[in-house]
Amino acid sequence: MDAQLKKIDALVRKYLHRSKIALMVLYGVPNTTWDDDIWIYKQTKNYIFKTEIVFIFKNNRVKDIIIFEYILGILWSEVFYNANHSPRYEVVNHYQRFRNI
Repeated sequence: MDAQLKKIDALVRKYLHRSKIALMVLYGVPNTTWDDDIWIYKQTKNYIFKTEIVFIFKNNRVKDIIIFEYILGILWSEVFYNANHSPRYEVVNHYQRFRNI
């Protein structure tokens, strides 16, 4: 399992099916909310790397998790956990598109 899948797997094991209140206690107030069913937490490292962790709720519980990773403001990769699909984990690496240019 590569580093991206390990990261999403750790989040899934920790936060899947947690309530909004439990998530807020652990992570704090989200940076952005959409319709109160999508919470986004942003993390910046060295002003170059930015990570957005998106928690999607259904019936007040975490249902899906997405991690967006940016380098210099450019979307680098997306890692999904989707409970309704198989496989449940999916990695989309955008840097492969830049390699072909």
